[in-house]
Amino acid sequence: MADQEVRLDGLANVSKTFARITGAIEDPKFFARTGEYLRATIKRRTIEGKDADGVAFIPYSRFWAAERMAVGLQVAHVDLFWSGQMMNAMTTDVTPKSVRVFFAATQAWDPRSRQGEGTLQGAPVTQAEKAAHLYKRRKFFAMSKEQITYIMKSYEESIRKAMSGEHGGE
Repeated sequence: MADQEVRLDGLANVSKTFARITGAIEDPKFFARTGEYLRATIKRRTIEGKDADGVAFIPYSRFWAAERMAVGLQVAHVDLFWSGQMMNAMTTDVTPKSVRVFFAATQAWDPRSRQGEGTLQGAPVTQAEKAAHLYKRRKFFAMSKEQITYIMKSYEESIRKAMSGEHGGE
């Protein structure tokens, strides 16, 4: 019996499609956009005084409300803003396969001391430590169900476009 050659037509197209899908899955631009989306929505939600579940933050303590009023800051709702340094320390680290949203470990400013050196119970702190401390009482640095759904749908759309040939590396 003679050897027969079987030829698979379209194999090159399958390889190209897999390459597009891999490009969609490992897309640093997608993860950079996702990180910026998370940063912006977490900041906006925090300014509105709501946690990741959309629930209003617990009110400021009487002491902290008095401290805020003494320097002209609002106390009508909790927004976790004093100087904006903590939220401005929120940053991202992007790889082709992921994004990490975190608070940079920059030195915190203690508004009560009116100096550049932050303290938390008498010890120097970073913006990351301050954010972790605030998170214990107010769940602000978390993804909401809506954020997760939006990100998943965006990712699925990128993969769908890649499979159909619409994906242009974006």
